[in-house]
Amino acid sequence: MPAAKALYPPEAGRVTYCESPYEVARGAEALLLLTEWDEYRHLDLGRLRDLMQVPALIDGRNFFAPEEARQAGFSYAGMGRRGVSPYARELAASGQSRPATPIWTGMGVDLNG
Repeated sequence: MPAAKALYPPEAGRVTYCESPYEVARGAEALLLLTEWDEYRHLDLGRLRDLMQVPALIDGRNFFAPEEARQAGFSYAGMGRRGVSPYARELAASGQSRPATPIWTGMGVDLNG
């Protein structure tokens, strides 16, 4: 963390450094997991969820089983993970190859707010 702090010093409301994943989760509206560090493999998902304002987990490394995260109470998205959304199942059942109008799904994050 010292190298990151040298490049991106703490700045109120913009950059905050924390000592644990649980400290990061306190009051958060989403967690983004973007590392393969082993210490994140054994997190207590229930504890994380309880600390968060909005339990959204975006798993950039596909560390967690989607069902395990959902059972812990998270809205879960695994980046690059194959899966079929309810919308895609409905589209396939209708016989259409694509929707008549574009439909956007997913999560948005406002980095300016």
